[in-house]
Amino acid sequence: DVERLEQMYDVFEAEAKSCLAQGLVIPAHDYILRCSHTFNLLDTRGAIGVTERATYFRRMRDLSRQSAEAYLEQRSRMGYPWVKESEADCTALQSEAPAYTYTNRDETLLLEIGTEELPAADVYSAITQLERTIPNSLNQARLDFADVHVLGTPRRLVVVVDNLAPNQESLEQAVRGPSAQVAFDADGNATRAAQGFARKHGLQVEELQIQQVNGGEYVVAIKREEGQPAADILPRLLKTAIASLGFPKSMRWNQTGIPFSRPIRWLVALLGDSVVPFDYAGVSSGRETTGSRPAGSPKIQITSADEHLSTLEANRIVVDSSVRQSIIAEKAQEIAQSVGGHIPDDPALLAEVTNLVEQPTAFLGYFEEKYLSLPPEILIAVMKKHQRYFPVLDDSDK
Repeated sequence: DVERLEQMYDVFEAEAKSCLAQGLVIPAHDYILRCSHTFNLLDTRGAIGVTERATYFRRMRDLSRQSAEAYLEQRSRMGYPWVKESEADCTALQSEAPAYTYTNRDETLLLEIGTEELPAADVYSAITQLERTIPNSLNQARLDFADVHVLGTPRRLVVVVDNLAPNQESLEQAVRGPSAQVAFDADGNATRAAQGFARKHGLQVEELQIQQVNGGEYVVAIKREEGQPAADILPRLLKTAIASLGFPKSMRWNQTGIPFSRPIRWLVALLGDSVVPFDYAGVSSGRETTGSRPAGSPKIQITSADEHLSTLEANRIVVDSSVRQSIIAEKAQEIAQSVGGHIPDDPALLAEVTNLVEQPTAFLGYFEEKYLSLPPEILIAVMKKHQRYFPVLDDSDK
């Protein structure tokens, strides 16, 4: 009844205001939700015009603002106890990493971003982005490497860099200055132009060179930048690489306010057998990863970057999506054949399922016979869209 619903809205609004006046924030919020629900019923009933809609929205928005302000004031009086607890949790994660032992040999670099379950599309997107970002970042940092492998599951994004150089390449750059005629007088003495140019680049006048440039003689400053150790560059490089990842929809889950597709729960960063220390989104990098959920998400220590994939494999986690896809396709066809059936080719569904699991396990399910009377197209569409199941068709229907 429209009239009764309008009366209910007014009553709920009045109760919300009364609760706010008494400092009862949660009950007030509850009545605001009731106002919203009543508005939805009125709207569905077709009883709200364009002008009335704006008025209802303003009334609910004003109440929501007052409720939020009252809540903030209440938490302020209490000293923000939950914020302090959250900050303590993040601080506990930021344990001091052992100092890196510098070497002159190439090392394997490992980065693992551990998260809550990522959507299948975001796994593929993140892998694609990292395949582009990591090589570009290493090249810009003048760090030589052999190859970059980017792998991923719903719970972890993994980057492995083979044979990363221990140091940057040194950079030598020639900076052109004034012409030789302007830089030196007829007696070969340096003019103020040459002196200023040398001073600008931190050189003595004697260190300047005269070179032929585009058919003319110019004063040139040779600047050499010595390469820094890779271990000193990687913390910022890896942190920037993670921050560069973008997703259609992101979450913010702690006081850092950093967005990501799903909350980041652990970071593994190793150069050889040493930790690359950095913090991101309230999480400190280390050597501890997390096992699969069916196994209870145990904590697993990674001894070195080279042993990472074999350690996960020993815990039945298949990080390589191409390998997972092969396992899923093979096992699914095997169990379909066990009942005289087959699975129709569906690359899109196979790709999606591949990025929904990290520990592929095939099983055969059944429907009650009465449901099979529905057209196959309906059954298959629902299985694919809502359950991400592979349909099994009778071989006799081939």
